[in-house]
Amino acid sequence: MNRFTISLLLAALAATSAQAEQKFKTRENGKVAFRVSENDVTRLRFVGDRVVEIITDETAFEHKNDENSGDLFFRKIEGAEAKVERGFLITEKGVTLSFQMTPVNKPTDDIVIDVVGRKTKASKTSVGDRAVISPARSVPQASGYKGSLINVIRDVVLNDLPSKKGRRAGRSKSYSKGGFKIDVHLISGGKSGKQINEVEFARKGVLAVWAEAPQVPVGGSSWLVVVRK
Repeated sequence: MNRFTISLLLAALAATSAQAEQKFKTRENGKVAFRVSENDVTRLRFVGDRVVEIITDETAFEHKNDENSGDLFFRKIEGAEAKVERGFLITEKGVTLSFQMTPVNKPTDDIVIDVVGRKTKASKTSVGDRAVISPARSVPQASGYKGSLINVIRDVVLNDLPSKKGRRAGRSKSYSKGGFKIDVHLISGGKSGKQINEVEFARKGVLAVWAEAPQVPVGGSSWLVVVRK
């Protein structure tokens, strides 16, 4: 039994005792930001669901799934440089969330994610002869035409989003990528919060829309990516 397996057993035992947790309530196509320990094992679980895949470009952490619970465990790779990481979590029920993971040099509480308002319909909403596609509700790296839309938005989310610091709401930039035209908008929650309805952006020429946070909180902001012909 290796050290990581022993650490997982200890983490599982610790989870049975009362402790504080990093708790998040979010919707499909949402985003969570959590902390992981650089010197201990950090546990992540979904309420009523199981993690089946984690997608990141580069990582300083080893990921391991518990086959029984579906929980995900993080442990820093020895000698790796820890830094803020971004990626996607995919669950057994087909939910995909984008995440931001910040390493800290101390033990962290368990991460518990509760996805609310889950829809049972397909994630493709027809608008005339076009459609709005929420790519984070489908498995990234898909094939075919729809897959190419999903993959290009995944690439934008992981690599092209600028810092929000000091940036005003509105269109932040427009450019071409992967044979498509990309518009990146920053949506403000303002004084009363804002619900982003992706269908509102399904204008002529629009092929896909992705919102970082469909429900923008008061004083908060959300990235919105639009893919056009």
